[in-house]
Amino acid sequence: DENSIALLLISLSKSLQESFGKREKSMHVLTLSFLIIIIAGVRAQLQLPDYILYEECELCISGGVYDPATGSDVLFGIEALGFSYTCAEAYFGGKLKFLAPEQCVALQGMAVLGMCGCDKAPVIDPNVIFDFTSPQFKAVGWMSTFDEDYDTGGLGGQRFEQRYALVVMYYSFQGENWINQEQWLTPGLHECEWSGGIFCQFDETDTRVVTGFDATRNNLQGTVPPEIGLLASSESFRIPKNSVGGTIPDSIGKMTSLSAVDMSDNLLTGAIPTSLEGARDLIILDLSKNQLNSSIPDELYNLEFLRTLVLTSNNLSGPLTESLNNLKSLVTLDLRENEITGTFPVTLDSIVTLDIVLLDNNRLTGSLPIITQIFPFRKTLGLSHNLFSGNIAISPDYDFSADPSEFRLQYVDISYNLLSGPISPIFGVLPTCRYFDVSGNGFVGPFPSNIRWDSLEFLAAANNALTGTLPGGWRSWPRLAHLDMSNNQFTQGVPEAVCECPELEFLLLTGNQLGSTIPACLSNLPRLCHLELRNCSLTGTIPTSIGQLPDLTILDLSTNLLTSTIPTEFGNLLTLKHLKLQNNFLTSTIPTQLANMIDLKTLNLADNALRGAFPAQLDALVKLENLTLRNNLGLRGQLPPSFCFLSTLELLAGDIGCLVGCDCCSDLEATCG
Repeated sequence: DENSIALLLISLSKSLQESFGKREKSMHVLTLSFLIIIIAGVRAQLQLPDYILYEECELCISGGVYDPATGSDVLFGIEALGFSYTCAEAYFGGKLKFLAPEQCVALQGMAVLGMCGCDKAPVIDPNVIFDFTSPQFKAVGWMSTFDEDYDTGGLGGQRFEQRYALVVMYYSFQGENWINQEQWLTPGLHECEWSGGIFCQFDETDTRVVTGFDATRNNLQGTVPPEIGLLASSESFRIPKNSVGGTIPDSIGKMTSLSAVDMSDNLLTGAIPTSLEGARDLIILDLSKNQLNSSIPDELYNLEFLRTLVLTSNNLSGPLTESLNNLKSLVTLDLRENEITGTFPVTLDSIVTLDIVLLDNNRLTGSLPIITQIFPFRKTLGLSHNLFSGNIAISPDYDFSADPSEFRLQYVDISYNLLSGPISPIFGVLPTCRYFDVSGNGFVGPFPSNIRWDSLEFLAAANNALTGTLPGGWRSWPRLAHLDMSNNQFTQGVPEAVCECPELEFLLLTGNQLGSTIPACLSNLPRLCHLELRNCSLTGTIPTSIGQLPDLTILDLSTNLLTSTIPTEFGNLLTLKHLKLQNNFLTSTIPTQLANMIDLKTLNLADNALRGAFPAQLDALVKLENLTLRNNLGLRGQLPPSFCFLSTLELLAGDIGCLVGCDCCSDLEATCG
């Protein structure tokens, strides 16, 4: 009878698979195609009524045919494949009658794996399983052929779902291109042992379940498959520093055990899925350095245990809503380098756990909140490169004699906004402050004089309109490494007290009207690597003691009123890369000792009163990239011929001048005639 014929065909299918080698996927496909032809022949031999076959897929659904006259189904051998026609019909949303012949292969594979059932929602999306290029199709093919004998307990068990999910992830992330393949897709090996990045634990039924996935910097490509939602017990999902594109699937919200998600530094696009709200236990969410281009969904603010939210370097837009206040456990908020608009979220004041606020490089506007109500009680505050305006306000009744130990602020960056007025004296009583940058605003008046910054390492107030003397307190700043007060209106010289900062590496005072001379005690700064005193109205001679700075790489004393000679001690600056002395009143000859600066890339001596021949010994400067000597009327001689063969050095008569020979200057005739 028909039932016996179906059972016979199924037995034949298994025999053919064994004959061709059931581990060979191509043979498996050939077997199924062959059986489709056989069933058509059996139908002709039995002279069955004019049934409408399901596009030659009767084997795949255990031989179901349809009688249009009675509207009934004729089924046989259904139990052999382990699922009912009714379930299969429901699973595929009523599309079973319209399956193409090649789709039978995928459906047969699903039947072999026990992947059709009515007790739960479909594990596999029928819209992708029949796409031969999809990771899901490849996963079904691998599991129903190469891995067919491995017992996963069928669709109803977590074992099957997690193994299937991991196989799909392998194909979706283009596992064949991974740097570390480890033992991925090893048939017969428990999926928890495929990789050190698959973390597993035993559940209450003594079953090993996936509790974490980490594929950091492993050349993952492709997209994040929706099957990650099948890893319901996973507590972490980390794929940072790869090249994964596409969108974040909504199914991530089904990973209800998640506590950490890190997909940073990829190529993800689209919106942040609102379904993340389903990961109620989420503590860390890092989607930074992608191309996400939505607003931040309010649903994200319902994650009451979230402590770290990092979305920096995306294209996120829109304002920060008051719902942000719901994140009562938040410690770190990092939204730098986006297109976020609106005003400063004053609701942050009520999140008492919040230590780190980084909103730099956005389009935030309006005024800052009252600083004494919110700032001193955080550790890090970054608001630079926005459009904040107005003065920095403090509470009118603030008691400056209060115990500063309650302040915890260590990092302040409000640079490059539209702020104005004086710099609030509140900033001067932050003993924990290590980094302070208010550059690029419109601040006026003197710098606060009541500074108590025992831990200060970085201080910058460049590009404002500050007046008076440079800030004092040097003796109380033993850790200061970076000082930038460039482009203000400070006067009264470079204070010698700066020499009492032994950790100082950057001293940048360009563009002030300091006057006076350069302190000789700068040689007391053994770590100084960048000294920039350009356009400061400095007078006198260049201290020879500068030649005792062993780590100096940049020395810019240009556009001043310096006289006398270039110190021969500069020959001791073996690490110097850029020497700029142009536009002064320097005389005498160019010291031959400069040849010792073998790392020098820039030598600018233009617009002085130097004389004598250009030293031939300077041909040792083989790393030169820029050489400028013009407007030294007493300078003569010839450039070393070897300069013409330096690939990094472009020689122009406009830079060298016409008094020093330069046969290979490209503009010689046009400039000097």
